[in-house]
Amino acid sequence: MTFTVAMLVGVVVALRSEDWETVGATLLHGAAVPWVVAAFLANLAGLGLALASWHVLITDDGDRVELPLSGTMFAAGLLGKYIPGRVWGVLAQIQLGRVAGLSPARIGSCYVASLAVSLLAGTTVGLLAAPAVLHRQGHWLLVPALLCLAWFIWPQGVNRLALLATRVLRSPGQPATVSAGGYRRSLALSTASWLVSGLHLWFLALLFGAPAARSLAVCVGGFALAMVLGSVAIVVPDGWGIRELVLTVPLATLLPVPTAIAIALASRAVIVVSELAGAGAMYITHRARRRAAVPDTSRPDMSRSEEEVEAWTR
Repeated sequence: MTFTVAMLVGVVVALRSEDWETVGATLLHGAAVPWVVAAFLANLAGLGLALASWHVLITDDGDRVELPLSGTMFAAGLLGKYIPGRVWGVLAQIQLGRVAGLSPARIGSCYVASLAVSLLAGTTVGLLAAPAVLHRQGHWLLVPALLCLAWFIWPQGVNRLALLATRVLRSPGQPATVSAGGYRRSLALSTASWLVSGLHLWFLALLFGAPAARSLAVCVGGFALAMVLGSVAIVVPDGWGIRELVLTVPLATLLPVPTAIAIALASRAVIVVSELAGAGAMYITHRARRRAAVPDTSRPDMSRSEEEVEAWTR
């Protein structure tokens, strides 16, 4: 409950701190509805692919974690970014992981692996915006791209790092040991997630009058870069201000700066709404599955032990 309240307060503070006059006048116009809906669905689809990437990591070691529970854990980590620091999302995931019998070390290593996969894939997708934004100075983006390729070729190196971190921190339990195929599937799904999520910015840019062909790569790549840089600033909840500043740079190559700022703010609104909607759907599905899994204790022919019932109802 404390985590939920803190997250909601963070969302409200973030939205109230922005100037929504220009954005609201455009988004509330009747002709804008199809574009806004398309942007919302694109980001929601991207979140679904990101969830699939996380689910691969959490289940590849042989643990049977149902998708509704995995989705709720993913949503906890996702919404934890609205609270300063990364620790709150991880703590919420650890608490939820106890339902499936997962150790804190396993949840923590999966979180780190998922974060690394997402950041590397996002920076690689960001190469799409390099020609328009950085011109000849975009060669530094090849570094994470090469790391992404190296990880795809030799993913087991991550498991060795996870084992080393567990020994150094003396964390109880065993960390995640994801197979090479598991890492490759997770990386491919994460890359697809960035590509699909970036389409929401393209739809918003088209709404504000950006040229369709020239803006596609700039929007998809620019969004990935802005999200990655916003994620690195862990002391700033959800990269507030940083993401909009970075996002304005590629958008300004297509449209005037005031319009680019308006699109960045519209993107913030679409992302917040889609993330809350997606997380809410995952939580409701998980709660419904838990209630359906608890047997009726009034019947004498219970198929579960009293200990199992108590574990599910806690």
